[in-house]
Amino acid sequence: MKTSAFPAATALIAGTLFIAAPALAHPRLLFASPGVSATAKSPPRIVLRFSESLVLRFSGLALNDAFGRPVALQPLQLSADHKQIAAVPAKRMMQGVYSLHWHAVSTDTHRVEGSYRFTIR
Repeated sequence: MKTSAFPAATALIAGTLFIAAPALAHPRLLFASPGVSATAKSPPRIVLRFSESLVLRFSGLALNDAFGRPVALQPLQLSADHKQIAAVPAKRMMQGVYSLHWHAVSTDTHRVEGSYRFTIR
């Protein structure tokens, strides 16, 4: 009896795609406060929400003022669902443009990073 290689090859390809699909996932920034390019009052905290659970130990953010000077932040906090990180500025943020650079590592060890600016009025 002659068997076809087609069903075996199809099963192999389908299985590879099924296994590889989760490996292609990366955490995506879903929400930020203050938001990207937003103008707001001095926030009590900076909040970033992601599409996947994060590992706090390998995630973080850095905030710089309009002159590129680092803004002191209290230690990063992780939400109960592990999808949101928050940082409280050590002191009230003065008026001006701020740059926020973040990096996030999901529980599947994928690292992503990004940055954006916002204005405090």
